[in-house]
Amino acid sequence: MKNTNKVLGFAAIIAVIALNALLFTGCPEPEPEGPALVRIEVTSQPTKNEYTVDDNFDITGIVVTAFYDDGTSKAVTGYEYSGYDKTTAGTQTITVTYEGMTATFTVTVKPKSILYVITGSGTSFTAKKGTATVGTAGPIQDVINAIRTDANGTPVTIQFGDGTAVLNIGEVPANFNTTGGTWGAITLTGKITSSSGSIISSETTGTVIINNNVSITSGADIANTSSGSYGAAIRSNSTGAVSITGGTLAGGGGYGVYNSSTGAVIITGGTIQTTGAGWGVQNNSTGTVNISGGTISSGSYGIINSNTGKITVSGTARITSSSTVSTTGAIALGGSATDSSVRLEISGGTVENTSTGNGNAIYNNSSGAINITGGTITKAGTNGYAILNNSTGVITVGPGATVTGQQKLTK
Repeated sequence: MKNTNKVLGFAAIIAVIALNALLFTGCPEPEPEGPALVRIEVTSQPTKNEYTVDDNFDITGIVVTAFYDDGTSKAVTGYEYSGYDKTTAGTQTITVTYEGMTATFTVTVKPKSILYVITGSGTSFTAKKGTATVGTAGPIQDVINAIRTDANGTPVTIQFGDGTAVLNIGEVPANFNTTGGTWGAITLTGKITSSSGSIISSETTGTVIINNNVSITSGADIANTSSGSYGAAIRSNSTGAVSITGGTLAGGGGYGVYNSSTGAVIITGGTIQTTGAGWGVQNNSTGTVNISGGTISSGSYGIINSNTGKITVSGTARITSSSTVSTTGAIALGGSATDSSVRLEISGGTVENTSTGNGNAIYNNSSGAINITGGTITKAGTNGYAILNNSTGVITVGPGATVTGQQKLTK
């Protein structure tokens, strides 16, 4: 019996030793904990930050970075976002969540544009919103004002004509102002013509006129058939912007676009053309003119800058003149201002004078500077200049520019 107990005791000791060995080898040391997450940031916002009601949210371009307590950081995925409501216009705060931490950024959701179609002739015009008539039939200005009241600051698209016929508004302009109401964003389409400028002059003439702080974007065909020098397809007396994205602006004997205020003129497409002594674009104020696409064509000045506003030419823009007059240019700088800052900058596009006479591609008659770093400057024939400096402004031509024709860079 005693021997049996000794055997059992010995077996128990062996079993305990084996169990301890098993426990020791089967339970490795716990891994040390990594750095703790302390915050996240949206270090690069999505490419798209402006939407229109009913647009789906697009997260493309976002970078979310996690920051840890040991001073390290890394871009992370697997985050969630919330807060976007495609049915509601306004500024919206988007919340990004990752492992319990949050960060925010904002996007803008704009209201949908309301479409108005204007038809009529003479002194009787009508605006339709869908099948409903807006206001009452009457002169073109009454109809424009009725649209402003009805939209009440909501973005609008105004179509001139029925989509086929040209809307002829006679000798009066279509004037967009804030007298008696507020405009939101205005997009113009369709076809419209007037002879405004034949009878009256100055700041009140043009087929389309904008005033106050009104901005427009136009892809419309807009013509002014006045033979007078004051008629313009578009005249801006506004601090807002004129954006030309397409269509044709025909200025007759006046202007394609006349800018007399601080608002910018932005041309990315379309055609601006004048005949005879008409000027394509005149900038008569401190507003900027940025041309990155489209064509400006004139028998006189393609663009004339008569004040200190800066003209920028880039991309696929084309500015052309067929003038044979030695004091003109496809682009010309003039005016009495003594400012010597840069008033013309060309980094791309084409500026040309296609005549074989004495006209120029670029003509400087100002104290403003001209910087040409790229693009093509061309003067046909052997008369006239590709670049002519007739004043004190400094002209710099970089190696990236292609210049064909005579150059006179100093007076």
